[in-house]
Amino acid sequence: METSKLLNKIKGKGLSVRKVVEIMNDEYGIKMDISTFYKKLKDVEQFRAYEIRAISSILNLSFDEAGSIFFKELVS
Repeated sequence: METSKLLNKIKGKGLSVRKVVEIMNDEYGIKMDISTFYKKLKDVEQFRAYEIRAISSILNLSFDEAGSIFFKELVS
């Protein structure tokens, strides 16, 4: 999880973490409170696939952008 990249994307869209969580709740039906979102930002908990899809949609992230934020590169 690249927390700083995600926060920069949120700020770049003129949004706050609170607003992203509100949109997830209201428009995507994902029931999450802000403290849970912050736990996921800190890697205490993991974002689920449907949450990543919602965040990616809200922030208009490309597949590659979402991958670079939510998934660490695998080394073989």
